[in-house]
Amino acid sequence: PGGLTDQQFKENHRQSSRARNWFGAPFQTVALTFDYQITTNTSLKIKSFGNFASRNSVGYLRAINIKDSINPKTVQYASRQVDRDNYENYGAELRMTSRYKLGTKTNVLAYGVRAYKGNTDRNQLGVGSTGSDFDLVLSDPIYGRAMKFRTINYAAFIEHIFYFGNRLKVVPGARFEMIENSKAGYINVTSAGNIIEEKRTRNVILYGAGAEFKVTSQSNMYANYSTAFRPVTYSELTPSGTTEIIDPKMKDASGFNADFGYRGTLGKFINFDLGVFYLSYENRIGMITQDGAPFKTNIGASVSQGVESYIEIDLVKALTNNEKFGNLSLFASNAFIDAKYSKWNNPAIAEDPLKSIKDKKVEYAPAYIHRFGATYNYKKFSSTIQYNTTAAVYTDAVNTELPNAAATV
Repeated sequence: PGGLTDQQFKENHRQSSRARNWFGAPFQTVALTFDYQITTNTSLKIKSFGNFASRNSVGYLRAINIKDSINPKTVQYASRQVDRDNYENYGAELRMTSRYKLGTKTNVLAYGVRAYKGNTDRNQLGVGSTGSDFDLVLSDPIYGRAMKFRTINYAAFIEHIFYFGNRLKVVPGARFEMIENSKAGYINVTSAGNIIEEKRTRNVILYGAGAEFKVTSQSNMYANYSTAFRPVTYSELTPSGTTEIIDPKMKDASGFNADFGYRGTLGKFINFDLGVFYLSYENRIGMITQDGAPFKTNIGASVSQGVESYIEIDLVKALTNNEKFGNLSLFASNAFIDAKYSKWNNPAIAEDPLKSIKDKKVEYAPAYIHRFGATYNYKKFSSTIQYNTTAAVYTDAVNTELPNAAATV
């Protein structure tokens, strides 16, 4: 909340034009795990958990190019905005593991169920104090926006490890999800600001498989494939204004992820992992204009693909077997990523090369991430030095190059 433009950040990243902005997120997390070995080959694990938290902020949230200053008429600062979220989330998971002989190999079957309930109470746009400290008291007890969100989730899953010979291992799995979401509240205090109470239920089946083939005693090839989905979020189901329309048939995002690689050790001093990946992301959500009004619906898709690699060399083991003076390892982690929109069905901008989203880069997806470093170990002492470099990213789907005055792009 420092309130800096890009230029101000370059000049002095420690300055702030929003000294009255505060943020606090207290939370409590509890968990209880029960492990029971039923038989030699069958085990049971039950884990229950809960999270109780809040997210509180108070501050002057006007655009960065609007100065937070004292009003000469009132001799006071402007009233700050208060936003408060309260979260109550809890659930439990039961997992069984069974081992059995199939031929000469011991196979493993894992299965279980999960139950979860989440509650979010969101209060925003409250009129707070004109002071400068962390004060969440409202001058008007009515928030400008108040929403209640509820989620109930039941799931069942199963996976199996199959061994074929001494080299090949295959792990298929599947998961069934039942998700129920509901929302209620208002987005502004006018009669038009009340939203229709809505409950949405969906049933999702996810599946996938992984495989590992031992090439040598110290290395293996691996491959994985899994389907995925991303539920429509609360913010996407909440209109930002009374004129915005939410598609009642909006779908959850879906897709799949696949990867393939080779990993292992060479001799006693080189560890490596080289892999490629492909991520398909369908039913992305965006905004179009329909009948003269903003309409939020599924309009896009993206593809992310690339290469990831890791290598670590122990110089002491490579040059000598004498570890009298400890171990020195050099490592490098490199990722090259190509993440672009493959589809964006908005007729209003489809033919405009300056506005069209298709073939533009996905937000916050750098073209590369590199990490280089060294680790030295001697008895109980260890020290690591690391250098990181990450490519620049776009923050909007249009891939805007120049920042606007308010620094929102």
